[in-house]
Amino acid sequence: MQLKPPLIDSPLICIVGPTAAGKTDLALEVAPLFDGEVVAADSRQIYRGMDIGTSKPTASEQKRVRHHMIDVADPFDEFSVVSYRRGALEAIKEIESRGRTPFLVGGTGQYVEALTRGVSPAPTNAGIRRKLEDDLARHGIDELAARLRRLDPLAAGTIDLKNPRRVLRAIEVKLATGNSIRELEERGSPARRVLVVGLRLSRVELSERIRRRVDMMIDRGLLDEARRLWSSGHGKASVASRTIGYSQAFDYLSGRCTLAEAREATAVATRQYARRQSTWFRNRESVEWYPRGPDTVAQVSRRVHEFLASASA
Repeated sequence: MQLKPPLIDSPLICIVGPTAAGKTDLALEVAPLFDGEVVAADSRQIYRGMDIGTSKPTASEQKRVRHHMIDVADPFDEFSVVSYRRGALEAIKEIESRGRTPFLVGGTGQYVEALTRGVSPAPTNAGIRRKLEDDLARHGIDELAARLRRLDPLAAGTIDLKNPRRVLRAIEVKLATGNSIRELEERGSPARRVLVVGLRLSRVELSERIRRRVDMMIDRGLLDEARRLWSSGHGKASVASRTIGYSQAFDYLSGRCTLAEAREATAVATRQYARRQSTWFRNRESVEWYPRGPDTVAQVSRRVHEFLASASA
């Protein structure tokens, strides 16, 4: 069944939510109904050689629905949000040039935000940044968060005040430019209509899905993949060493823990990350949430059809 109406106004459909919620599965069912292609919004799936530990779509899944922004960087590459936005916009333009529909799918909030809100054009001010980093080391994040509330209540009301990097950047932009980082982001926002769909699961269900995912990754060969990354030089001091799953695998392979301990540590870290993702999307995006269940595909498909129809009206 083909549901796609004629498209105008550059609409973008986003499927977001915490890790292990089932975003890829949903996209694989919904996107083909609208001649869709997926633009991945995952800060780890962009890296080559990190397949199992990032739950990257399989070759058969990517054959079923074409994916973009996967395997575009080496684990030692510097890949900023700005770099991601540039590549994703190029992919979206190419998808639309063929009359197809882009679906932005993933759980990296900053990547999604870069497409739905834009990226602040303010350059880094090294002097201010060093001073703020010193202040952070001496006084802690709570004091800097209080400073941001005084300097820029607009930004303070929308960012995670426990995230040092985000707080420092917001203060840096305000001190360097006199403008709120939120005002600058609005100026850089893309001129397109956006529908953001989120998958919502109970904490118990998500925890169980995370546990099963960790077991599946180990069964599929996560430890072998980690060994290859380490032996190729893409383990220590690379992004893999800071990635959930690989970090714990490296601990096991180096004898710092047992396999059972690595498995449990991976599950715990993934659950913590999933909570941070959920908090991000609740606070930063206008998400239409859908419970995961047997009717989810039908419900989301109807909503996407309504959205695209309104864009072409």
